[in-house]
Amino acid sequence: MTTHNCSQGASIISEALIDAIRHAVRQEIQSLMLRNTDTDRQNPYLTVAEAAATARIAKSTIRLYIRKNQLKAQKVGRRVVVSRVELDKFLSLNPTGVIQ
Repeated sequence: MTTHNCSQGASIISEALIDAIRHAVRQEIQSLMLRNTDTDRQNPYLTVAEAAATARIAKSTIRLYIRKNQLKAQKVGRRVVVSRVELDKFLSLNPTGVIQ
C-alpha cells in the first residue's frame, strides 16, 4: 500500500466515524428532549424557579405576585409550588407580566 492510499483510507474512516458520532449525538438529544417534555406534562406543580423560567421572569417577581395574591401558590413542607394551571391562567390574564 502506498502512503497516498493509506491517508485516503484513514480519511474515509475518519469521516465515517464523525458521521456515526453525529448520528448518535442527535439521537441522544432527541431522546432527552422528549423525556423532558414528558416530565413537564406529568408534573402539575412547579417550583418558584420553574415557574419563573416558564414565564421568563425573575424568581423574585414570581414571589412578589404570590405575596400580592395575584398568583396562587401552595406550601408543601418548606417549599412553595405553583400549579401549572394557575400559572397559565395568570399569564393569559397578564401577558406582559405587569400587574395593576
